[in-house]
Amino acid sequence: MNARVSVILPVYNCEKFLENAVRSVIEQTEFACCELILVDDGSTDSSPEICDSFSKNYENISVIHQKNSGVSDARNRGIMSAKGDYITFIDSDDLYESDFISEMLKGTACDLVCCDYFTSKCAEKHLANFFKNGKYSRIDDDFFQKIISPDFYSCWNKLFKKNIILENNVKFP
Repeated sequence: MNARVSVILPVYNCEKFLENAVRSVIEQTEFACCELILVDDGSTDSSPEICDSFSKNYENISVIHQKNSGVSDARNRGIMSAKGDYITFIDSDDLYESDFISEMLKGTACDLVCCDYFTSKCAEKHLANFFKNGKYSRIDDDFFQKIISPDFYSCWNKLFKKNIILENNVKFP
């Protein structure tokens, strides 16, 4: 399969949330050009069976079963298996809007595409508008201050060029 985007979802004992997270990827307007890699990190609940069920029903969903090694190792395994030109992440308790990937793909002339995100944990349901729409360069100090802020450091609101990750041996610690 030729995937344009590899979506990596680490899985660990998340049977209550997993199906909703996976469905939010399947319902992407650009799902046909995606692959979803479910990395089961030694779950002891029904998560492995849920993963296997999805992979049997969708040719662009694959499952990696590994012994429990932590979320970083699960993400790193997903990266090594990714076939797409771009990589993004989703956690098992997260949901994508249906146009998440199509909107992120609009910025693929860049090395990294970022977006704001919503959360149900805050009363206002939205964390912030970190960026104005546009391109930022490597010398834009404001960009780097924002990208490393505690509110924005996550990997699941970004689209990465896979070749940059591989060429620079970027890994989750």
